[in-house]
Amino acid sequence: MALPETRMVDVGTGAISYRDRGSGPVLLFIHGLGGGSQNWEARFETFSDRYRVIGWAGPGYGDSTPISAETPRVADYV
Repeated sequence: MALPETRMVDVGTGAISYRDRGSGPVLLFIHGLGGGSQNWEARFETFSDRYRVIGWAGPGYGDSTPISAETPRVADYV
């Protein structure tokens, strides 16, 4: 099974890209440094028959808008 299509949501300071498959209780997968929503390809296949699986791409990863601050703070990622 292929990765779900990338979707976008406007968060006011830019856009966040994510992938979404399945229905039911939500499992949200958040990648670490150097990752992205594609990291969770196997998880989409494993869990989407029972859960709504969402894998995001943090600011500056995938198609998500980078943070514009020269020195980003934790709050910029929230």
